[in-house]
Amino acid sequence: MKLPTTVVIHNWRRKTNKSGVYPVHLRIAMICVQKYDPIPIPAKISKEQWLGEDDNWVRDDHPFYFEINNKIRERKQLVQNLIKRYYMAGKTITFSDIFMELKSAGHSKNLNLFFAEYIRRPTAFGLKASIPGLISVIITIILLYRWKPSNNILNQSLKIL
Repeated sequence: MKLPTTVVIHNWRRKTNKSGVYPVHLRIAMICVQKYDPIPIPAKISKEQWLGEDDNWVRDDHPFYFEINNKIRERKQLVQNLIKRYYMAGKTITFSDIFMELKSAGHSKNLNLFFAEYIRRPTAFGLKASIPGLISVIITIILLYRWKPSNNILNQSLKIL
């Protein structure tokens, strides 16, 4: 099984602009195909401030170097943990799996956010987009976790039905 690789890239288009500052992207490569994901950072970085070393990508003379380095580290770690989960499960990973995880970063820890996203786009989670499927998920949560019907996300999902 060929695993994806991740590299942090500064100015991946290699174009120059008037301001001289560029965004940072995470390059994900799988079997000779590369895709880029923009990393949300508070300020763009100039060529002089970019070091490109692991865990020390931005020089300390940048006003937001600590925040930028942490954002890059978190984003890269999120993708690496996803790759590790798929590898341990013996599944093949695709770009859509990786970008779905990057888009919904943090939703897996909050059940309300997960179901709010599921109600908006159920097929994106690999679940069948049907009313009986949604009802069975809600009933399972009520029975297993003894949710109170006054929960906001439960009321929202029941209004859809």
